[in-house]
Amino acid sequence: MNEYKKLYEILKLPDAITDLALGNLKFPDEACNQPALCYGFPPALLPIWSNPDAMIYTGYWKHWFSDRRPSFVRLYVNIAYRTKEIACDATQLFQEMILEELTSHEGVTDEVSDFAKHLGVTNVEELNNLSIDSGDDPEGLLTLPAFKERAPLMCFEDHSRYVGDFPHRGMALTYENMAKSCSLELGEILEKEFFHSPVCPPWFMPIMKKELFYQLLDDKKYADAWFTLNSNGWLFDDAKTALSKLAESVSDKDFHQLAESWLSLNQSKYKLGY
Repeated sequence: MNEYKKLYEILKLPDAITDLALGNLKFPDEACNQPALCYGFPPALLPIWSNPDAMIYTGYWKHWFSDRRPSFVRLYVNIAYRTKEIACDATQLFQEMILEELTSHEGVTDEVSDFAKHLGVTNVEELNNLSIDSGDDPEGLLTLPAFKERAPLMCFEDHSRYVGDFPHRGMALTYENMAKSCSLELGEILEKEFFHSPVCPPWFMPIMKKELFYQLLDDKKYADAWFTLNSNGWLFDDAKTALSKLAESVSDKDFHQLAESWLSLNQSKYKLGY
């Protein structure tokens, strides 16, 4: 999205991410919306592209005021804005993209090879062999060097093998762990586990979040306010006002740029809230 160009640069995302997001680097079959369309999305998401057949975003997921490591996600607007972690860094994302293109095109084509070069992906043959062996099954990615040290949650059927920061089944349900996440990151099973925990943070409760947000903001609990803002229970108009108030309360110029970018969009064009 053009509105996010400055933020992509501030966060030092690879040039290829910016080119994808601005539509300067197109997918081989141009099957994605680049720049992404605005269906409405929470402020933690920096969109890179959207899917024209469904309201699905692929983007950079960053939690401010927290030591959570950013990652790349798919966000499903029509499934209560739920997110799925698909890559821990840009290298993983680019290799996944080429794997999907190889599977879709049933092998290496000139278009896919050229796309890989623009993304800096040099192991096209390795990815092609993987596509033949396992298609685009995410678990197959674990055989690649780029996924050895830390792999995204989507690669694991058994979540106990996951070592990243995204909330996952089997994580220790301490207040500290749960308080570093938001409801948009939870699957149905994990959401129930959070909800029934005696130390569940209040922003996971099935309530509208406006009043809770301002209580946390008054207490200068900026991280908690941020996670509340990225949990279900908001009308977009209320979320816009809340983000503006949060930005006014902190001196982080980079966060001010996020707020400016998000607030410039017509978030409520398709849905009233999340």
